[in-house]
Amino acid sequence: MAAQMYEINVDKLPDRMAEPAPDAAFQDFAIVFGPRLFRMFRQAGLSACDSEALAVTSITEISLKVHRFESQGPGSFERWVLQIGRRLLIDELRRPRPKNAPDLDQIVPTDASCVTGDSSALIKVLAAALASLTEQDQILLRLRYLEDELPYAEIGCKLGLSEGAARVRHLRALRELAKALADEPAIVEWRSRLRPLDIEGTDHECK
Repeated sequence: MAAQMYEINVDKLPDRMAEPAPDAAFQDFAIVFGPRLFRMFRQAGLSACDSEALAVTSITEISLKVHRFESQGPGSFERWVLQIGRRLLIDELRRPRPKNAPDLDQIVPTDASCVTGDSSALIKVLAAALASLTEQDQILLRLRYLEDELPYAEIGCKLGLSEGAARVRHLRALRELAKALADEPAIVEWRSRLRPLDIEGTDHECK
């Protein structure tokens, strides 16, 4: 992919994206700027999953606004894209979060060994929170965590969504769970038994 990236003329992307059949141009746009936006969001302190979801959202929103871009010479499109990305990052950082919200990487436990003692209260709380989600979100989380542990591309196929839409939908579902579980004593007690996660040193990237 890196080799392909260097073959893409970034300054010509706006004109290509305005053509009658712009699919290849949009794909090139995502190839060039998706990873850059992701790294920018990670460096700003967002989790891997939050960064990936925001990168997908940014690529979509910027693509819809590309007709507003006015070239100021070589490099101006790149600067314009990254400026919008920074604005979206600021909006994300300013977004209010539940005071005691669980870490999005820890909401749905995939390792039963982290639950010890009487887990009935935890199971009931999680079941109630999951039941509060839409049917599609419940199916998505079951496919991702509880049944087949599918990658986003396969989940998207099963739900009639693109891979990017499945990623964003997944993050939004976890955020809904975070709000529902923020002040639950069983969740607070369970998280107190977890060892802190080393996001940089372990495999918590969204796949």
